[in-house]
Amino acid sequence: MNFNQFFNDLRRRNVFKGAISYLVFSWVLLQVITIVGPMFNAPAWVAKIVLVLLIVLFPVWVTISWFFEVTEDGIKKTTEVPLASSITKKTGRKLSSFIIFFLLFAVVLLFVDRFRIKAQAPANIDATIENLEASKNSIAVLPFKDLSPNKDQEYFADGLTEEILNSLAQIPELEITSRTSSFSFKGKNESAQTIAKKLHVNYLVEGSVRYADSTIRVSMQLIDIINDKSMWSKTWTQELKDLFEIQNSIAQAVAKTMELSIVDNLIPENSGTDPNAYGLYLKANYNYLKQNYSSEEKAAAEKLLQQSLVIDPNYAPSWILLGKIYYLQLRNGDLEYEDGINKINSALSKAQNLDPNNAQVYNMLSKLAIDFDKDLEAAKKYSEKALKIAPTNDEILDTASGLALLEGKLDKAIALGERAAKLDPIDAPNFYNLGIAYYYTNELEKAEKNIKASIELDPESYGGHYFLCLIYLLQDRLDMFQDHLDKEQDEGWRLHAQSLLEVRRGQKEALKETMAELILKF
Repeated sequence: MNFNQFFNDLRRRNVFKGAISYLVFSWVLLQVITIVGPMFNAPAWVAKIVLVLLIVLFPVWVTISWFFEVTEDGIKKTTEVPLASSITKKTGRKLSSFIIFFLLFAVVLLFVDRFRIKAQAPANIDATIENLEASKNSIAVLPFKDLSPNKDQEYFADGLTEEILNSLAQIPELEITSRTSSFSFKGKNESAQTIAKKLHVNYLVEGSVRYADSTIRVSMQLIDIINDKSMWSKTWTQELKDLFEIQNSIAQAVAKTMELSIVDNLIPENSGTDPNAYGLYLKANYNYLKQNYSSEEKAAAEKLLQQSLVIDPNYAPSWILLGKIYYLQLRNGDLEYEDGINKINSALSKAQNLDPNNAQVYNMLSKLAIDFDKDLEAAKKYSEKALKIAPTNDEILDTASGLALLEGKLDKAIALGERAAKLDPIDAPNFYNLGIAYYYTNELEKAEKNIKASIELDPESYGGHYFLCLIYLLQDRLDMFQDHLDKEQDEGWRLHAQSLLEVRRGQKEALKETMAELILKF
């Protein structure tokens, strides 16, 4: 076979130009569907079907280009067209014009899409985001101090603080700082003014717990930071069995003191549980909320919850916490996939049946759909329900922001991320995720600012320096790139960033070595 002749025939019959024109047209068509589809609420499968059809038809198009030719008298088989009367050169020029036109159209589409992302006003984000406007009544609940005689009720004080925080978080008029940020001041001797400034709040709730002989004494006060005065204080002394009444009383009292218009059913009354079951739940939650806790601690928390559920199997928070522990165990490889999924679904199903309006149930279902089922539609449904129930919960906001990023809804991801970071200004992952969202919208200065904030809050975290390298590469700040490349702790990300730098510098031999090392190790 004469390959030179075959190649020349391909050129003469415009097979190459026909293939290129098909690919350019296909790409432009897919871009149009991507941009226009959401305006008409077109489902995601439309673009997928079009892509599959275009792939299937591509070899058909190339085959037609080879066997058939456009002539003055219409389309004929190439073998039937005399070379002297062939107009393939004229057809080739038309195909070249076609390619150029659609390439220009593609450039216009890119500009339109980028302008749409940049210029889209916050008002165009869905109603969920619109309901997340910051409240002027910003408040943080600081960890209650354990004043018990033996100083052995820290888990109890922490649990009560968290329960109060969760109750207040269901009041839309309040903007509650997250647990992560509030508890970062635990054990620190800082003034109320300093804490409020760091947390960006106007009000603080602080208190103490003294527990002895089945009697609990809770003292608390609400501090107005702007006017530097205590707005309200109260002490409860009751039997442990009335703890849930105390919790709800505190939430209602704080809301009333801040002169909010609260309807009777705004804060759901806690139905309570057996005191012994609740004590075991608090101990399990205390272990669960420890940072970087081990597999043994997870197992210990699980055991405490199982004991609690034997006493009271109808306490929904215990089932939710058990689902969270199974989720972590599955992610960390402590559970086999099928076993882990079944355990998580079982725990969350029981929690949902007991408390169908608990936002944490739907947030966990959303995370499960994202991480293991890869079902974005289901994740979106659960996330929207969680947001509707608890629109100021930073954990739920963070999940929704990550989901929006996966969907390519960058404006929504940023709006949710900004909200989560404001509610939890001392949580490194919030700023890290927000920085990545800004990176994908090419707002590099904001991306850099947020990634740096995450590193400052958690210097030991992975990935932050890697993303800074990507930012500096786009900005051509290679000196800064090298500085942060050396600081990245994750070897895989560090090697990948290093390969990008070597590509930029044209260091071919060094690039080969880096890629070989990357392939060998990962």
